[in-house]
Amino acid sequence: MKSVVAEFELIESLKGNSEEIKKLYSRFGRGDCGIPLNVGWQYIVYTNDGVISVCSGSRPYPGKENDDGYTEAVRAYIKNGTDFNTEDFFFIVPSDIECEN
Repeated sequence: MKSVVAEFELIESLKGNSEEIKKLYSRFGRGDCGIPLNVGWQYIVYTNDGVISVCSGSRPYPGKENDDGYTEAVRAYIKNGTDFNTEDFFFIVPSDIECEN
């Protein structure tokens, strides 16, 4: 399948060796779990190999001014295993995305 390839600027790494990842790869969205990658947008990305999808939790990030504590919740999860409900946080996510696993 075709995919989108994106170069990126890392703002912050919460876990892992992000220096190994040079490009991000995604499908196009709308049912294939891909994330439409837009120039100038910020994303929170969960990946080990550069492949991202909404099914793995990667998604557009609303920026620090609209974070609503999400980044701190992720940090607590990484450090202590503290569970949190992602529905408690604001995200820009197209409503028609459905993942098939």
